[in-house]
Formats: sequence, C-alpha cells, structure tokens
Amino acid sequence: MEIRVGTSGWSFADWVGVYYPRKLPKTDWIRFYAREFQIAEINSTYYRIASPKTYSALALRTPANFEFFAKLHAEATHERKDPSSSMKALRECLKPLLDSGKLKGFVAQFPSSFRQMPENEDYLLRLRELAGDTPLFAEFRHESWWKSEVFDFLQNAGLHYVSVDAPRLPGLMISGFKAVGDVLYVRFHGRNAAAWWNRSKGDRYDYLYSESELQEHGEAVLGFAEKVKRGYLLFNNCHAGSAIRNAKWLKLWLAQKMGTIQEVEPNDDLFS
Repeated sequence: MEIRVGTSGWSFADWVGVYYPRKLPKTDWIRFYAREFQIAEINSTYYRIASPKTYSALALRTPANFEFFAKLHAEATHERKDPSSSMKALRECLKPLLDSGKLKGFVAQFPSSFRQMPENEDYLLRLRELAGDTPLFAEFRHESWWKSEVFDFLQNAGLHYVSVDAPRLPGLMISGFKAVGDVLYVRFHGRNAAAWWNRSKGDRYDYLYSESELQEHGEAVLGFAEKVKRGYLLFNNCHAGSAIRNAKWLKLWLAQKMGTIQEVEPNDDLFS
C-alpha cells in the first residue's frame, strides 16, 4: 500500500507564521506545501467554480507526481437541484488538472440531512455518471449510511467511500475506517464536539489531535496494508495550522513504521 498524507486545503491566512514564512507570497503557498506533501484537497470548489487559469497555475506550481482531489460544488451536494450544470462547470474549470493527470478524484461531501434511502442512492448514481472518468468519493455525515448494504451498493456502483474521524455525537456519521474498492480515503475532522453544532462555541474544526490519537489512527491505517493499493489521509482540522502539525506527525510515524511512503524532498528549484 502506498500512503499519501496531506490536508484539506492549503490556502489559510492563519497558517502564516505557523507554517508559511511571513514574507512568502500567497501564490507560492502551494509550492511551499508541495515541498513536504504530495496530496491536497481543493476545498474552494465547494464555494465557487473559478477560472481554468486558477487550476492551470496549480498544475504548473506543483511537482509532476502531486495529486489533487476536488470537492464538488455545494449545488451538487447540498442544494441538489441541477447537478448536471454544476458538474459540467466543475469539469471544465478543472480541465488543466485533468489534462496534467494531477486530479485524482472528486469528493462529494453531503450534509447530515442527506440520509440513506433509495432516492438518495439514485442521486449518487447520477453523480457517478456526471463525474465521467474521474473517480467519485462520497462522504456522508449521517450514521444511516454506515451499513454493509451501503458499502456493497457503493462497490457495485463504482463509487468510493470516504472514512471519517469526527466527534462522537448522536446521528453523526460513525467514525471508523472502511475501504470500498482498492482505495482507503480518510478525512480527519477533529473531535470538537462542543462546537460541531454550535457556532457560538467556536470553529468546529478547531482541534489538535494528540500523539496517542494519531498513533491509534496510524495503527488502523496499517491494518489495511494488505487490503488496498492506495491510502489517502487528509486532515481537515485546518484551524490555526493544526492540520499541518498533525499531518506532518502522522506522515513521519507511518514512514518509520513502513519505510515505503514516497517522500518529497525540499526542492529550492520550485521557487526559481
């Protein structure tokens, strides 16, 4: 199993001084990030679909073996009124990454109101068709999807499952690792239970995993070593750079345990 560790986005102002040098231009953030990591999620596509020039720049500023996963626009996962138009626009804007071979999949993050029922399974099949040849990874926020028949449905439909680690709250998706197909995809949201449903308590993603928690996750990932070909581990606890700190720790721990993770050595030529 080849494992890649990264974060759910990289363009955060509160990472400056914590991870990015203070004088580093914002346009060079992805280059700095790519010195250490080989994978990242594009979260901005959930909020807006930018010009292809934006993603052409990402293709040029990252190494040849760098990989991206892009979130579907909110229209496709939350509004669900006209997914065909938003999916078409998304594929068109991401064409530079598709052409470069760096876009490895779409992530469909559904709200907790999206529950397991036949009509929603039909909707997933429609999204799978609209995604074309690009793999589609489904993340559910409601526990009704955590059942063996759902995993069988995803397998038969050619869809991938996004495992999560999140607060243990009633109704929220079960935290646990499950691979559908030959890929293990995990998103770490943190365990800030107090703020998850209550914004007055702060940012729900304001959470720093402890070393013991990360080691527990690492051991669980290693349990898939003989079952899948690829492992993608993305930290979404991006508040104040917590995701970076946790991703660096887990990446090093896994490298020490396996000795097989492909590393990206710092390359000053990226800034030339």
